Parts: sequence; C-alpha cells; structure tokens
Amino acid sequence: MTTKLETKQSQQNEKKTIPTIKVDILTGLRPTNNLTIANYLGAVKPIIDLQNKNHSALIFIADLHAITDKKPLAVKKIINSVVADYI
Repeated sequence: MTTKLETKQSQQNEKKTIPTIKVDILTGLRPTNNLTIANYLGAVKPIIDLQNKNHSALIFIADLHAITDKKPLAVKKIINSVVADYI
C-alpha cells in the first residue's frame, strides 16, 4: 500500500520527465538558390548515407539569413522549393 507522500513524490517525478530527441547531425541551409548537384554531393548524399547507418539528422532552413541577400523576395520563393527537395 502506498502512502499519500509516496504518491505525491511519484507524480512530481513524472512531471520532471522531459522528452528528448537524439540527434547525431544538426545542419542549417541558407536558401539562396535551388539545389544543385554540388548541394547533393556535399550535403544531401552524406546525410542520407549517415541515416542509412542509423544516425539521425535534423535539418533546418536558415531563412532569416536570407533577408540580407540582394533579392530577399526571390529567396522567399525558393524556401519552399528547398524544403521540398530535402523531403
């Protein structure tokens, strides 16, 4: 039989549990242009190869960096294309 104190301590311990994600690779992409063969060979293929070896990857589009570009509106259109290419 558990006491009220043990039950309360158990509930507090459950609340402290924070879900975590194990990430082996974290990389950000600056969406300044559509993907090229160089992007594939330098970034996409190595990530795929590592994922095939049971590593996890987290990829983000660093779109705030794109606002310093000469044509920020053009870059804004490219963002969705880059995301689609990586998916």
